[in-house]
Amino acid sequence: MQKWRKLQESLKFNNSDQILIVRIWYLFLFKMRNIICTFFLLSLNFAWAQTVIFGKVPSAKEIVFYPPTFGNYNEEFPEYAYADTLGNYQISLTILSPALLKIGIGPWPLTVIIEPGDTLNIDNLDFSTYQNLQVKGKNSDGILYYNRVFDEPIMKKFNIIDEVFDKSNTSDTLLQSLEEAYSNSTLWIDSLYAEGLVSKDFEELLKNEIRGKLFFFTNDKLNYGNFTDQYKDYLLTSLFKLVDNDVITKTSGGFTAYSTFLDFKGDLHPEDLDENKQIYASPDFKGAQLARNAHQPYLYFRAITFLYTRGHDLQTCDAVKKYKTLFPEEQGYQQLLKKLNICNEFSKDTSGLVLKRPKETDFQSLVNSQLVGKRWYIDFWATWCGPCKVEFKRLTPGFDAILKKYGVEKLYISIDEKDELWERTVRNMNLKGLHFLINSSLANSTLEYLGMSNWVIPRYIIVSETGELINRNAPRPSDPNLNEVLEELFKQP
Repeated sequence: MQKWRKLQESLKFNNSDQILIVRIWYLFLFKMRNIICTFFLLSLNFAWAQTVIFGKVPSAKEIVFYPPTFGNYNEEFPEYAYADTLGNYQISLTILSPALLKIGIGPWPLTVIIEPGDTLNIDNLDFSTYQNLQVKGKNSDGILYYNRVFDEPIMKKFNIIDEVFDKSNTSDTLLQSLEEAYSNSTLWIDSLYAEGLVSKDFEELLKNEIRGKLFFFTNDKLNYGNFTDQYKDYLLTSLFKLVDNDVITKTSGGFTAYSTFLDFKGDLHPEDLDENKQIYASPDFKGAQLARNAHQPYLYFRAITFLYTRGHDLQTCDAVKKYKTLFPEEQGYQQLLKKLNICNEFSKDTSGLVLKRPKETDFQSLVNSQLVGKRWYIDFWATWCGPCKVEFKRLTPGFDAILKKYGVEKLYISIDEKDELWERTVRNMNLKGLHFLINSSLANSTLEYLGMSNWVIPRYIIVSETGELINRNAPRPSDPNLNEVLEELFKQP
């Protein structure tokens, strides 16, 4: 009221009608201020809202997921969640915008479009039980259809493109047929959106995912066909328009199409490339400098992570230095590189590192000759395995103390073929403990010992002091259930 009296006195109104009008206008502005402030606070809350995914899997298992990096697609740095003994799991993510998330158990993860504030109930994440997949929540119909029906094995997707190339006898009809195939592949998403069963963001992101994959397969087909560079340029440039949009870096298909197209352009027009902007000597991702300015920091970041997860340590360090030169103001990805400990200074103290190259060709013989008498927690890894190296940095708090509590020793077994790269990586990362680099014959014998047909790493096992394999699929070091498993194995009578 005091504010109102001051306003009334300053205006010096004598007419009561005029005073009433001003009073109403003042109250309107006051209300609008409250509404605007409330909307702003709600928008902030939405932007930083947590997205929760929970559900049940057939048994207590490890669940892998790839959270977006600043909204963009991530396939290099997985995170892990662990179901309890009843198979219940829950994952909480803080995201700023709708994004694609890969999540699942086994080699073929589920594709999910998530939005800020979503709550999704997803049961049966195991690839072998996808026909039993159950999803409840926003966009559930789209998620179910895509993962159950549309996203068939890779060869099925190839068949879509193969059929177009087989039926199009002339180059004039090929482009038209491919454009129709791209459009037809996403008609079902348009139908779901028209019925209000999926959101606009879901429609846009999943269209980009599907068409991006088809673009990649088209490029692969062209590489093995009798096509001139000029025609390939014409065809890919035309088709890329069906993929290129604001969400192209937010999906795996879109990112693959983008990097494929840019690298093709770089090969076709090397005069457009600036050597000073080349982040490293390898040809991979050389086209990143041809991307839109807003996308370059992300694409160069992917180039670095590509190097890192494949064991090219020295190249990675050079690339990180170049990145800081090219994008001095891009702090987000630089902080992420630092957090992931990529090319940071490692401890110079290499005491506690024991490196051996066993001569045995049979794994049981190796166990009998070198491991009997102690309990072992064995980590199978390789320098080219990104998840293996990430796991080195995500140890459960007190990991060493947990092993010591149960009298368990650490053993790292690498299946690398490059001796020098293995030793340099171990020393750079200062992985204290006993290390074996096994030969090819010993590696094959180890697969038989573990009951595996091929290597899926990281892999962890526990061997008793008598040389018996007592856990062939042990929890990884970051798994909080490791202590419980060791307690059950080595509990005192």
